[in-house]
Amino acid sequence: VDGTFRMIVDEDARLGVGSDPFGYNEVRFLPKLGLAVCTCPKCGSTALFNFIYEAVFGHPWPWRDMPWIQDLMSSRWHGAWQPLRAANESSLRHKLAFVRDPRQRLLSAFRDKYECRDNWLNCSGPSACPKLFNQSFNQSRPATRIGRTGRFMRVLLGLEGRNRSLPWPHCLNWKLFATVLANVAMSGKAGLANVHVRNQAFMCFYKHPPGWWDRVATLQDPAMVETLADALGVPSEAHKIKPLHCSDANCTSARGKGVEQWPAGWTPLHEKW
Repeated sequence: VDGTFRMIVDEDARLGVGSDPFGYNEVRFLPKLGLAVCTCPKCGSTALFNFIYEAVFGHPWPWRDMPWIQDLMSSRWHGAWQPLRAANESSLRHKLAFVRDPRQRLLSAFRDKYECRDNWLNCSGPSACPKLFNQSFNQSRPATRIGRTGRFMRVLLGLEGRNRSLPWPHCLNWKLFATVLANVAMSGKAGLANVHVRNQAFMCFYKHPPGWWDRVATLQDPAMVETLADALGVPSEAHKIKPLHCSDANCTSARGKGVEQWPAGWTPLHEKW
């Protein structure tokens, strides 16, 4: 991978990969355009696929419920995508993999899926604050996500090997989040983590290494976006993908003391887990 960072793939960890309901470790392509695109959760996938959807259908993605825009095989895409098979590869004209700096990506995942919100501090469970739990599926207000965060918590702490008979927190602070991730990585279970915090090597590059792709870059790379826009036939003045979630600047700005502290061995140049 050229440019900002390299991916290190642990070959042994490839033996186990967790559930992947949206096919992030599969390559999908648009047959009419000969375009193969791959990305990962927290890599700007919502903005990326909305850009593609609008280019293909002439209007933005109109839904706010499941199936989400990342489910490329859902009926909402009207059959535009197909799974890539060896027999189809010769028809490809463009192969683009969108990645993200791993530290920015994990910090974004922490903020969205695992972080404790201020109004959760005195909440001991559903009986103590039922409104928070009852509204856990509300995607528009982060403070009401406590129930959803609890589900992410159970998966992550279970991978770490925590005793299920003991009380578990329903959210994490940054230090504990980073520690749990390091423990999961050292136990060889990185490929089983939820897709929002799973190593990018288990996504686009699980079956197709970086060298297979024409370009591997971030959503902020103007040349990458221009290549995508050209493949889609989008006018040159529209060569900009509008972020629908937090930007890297917003996602990486510290909200609390210690949020910038990473486990030993982390650098911007490699993704260890």
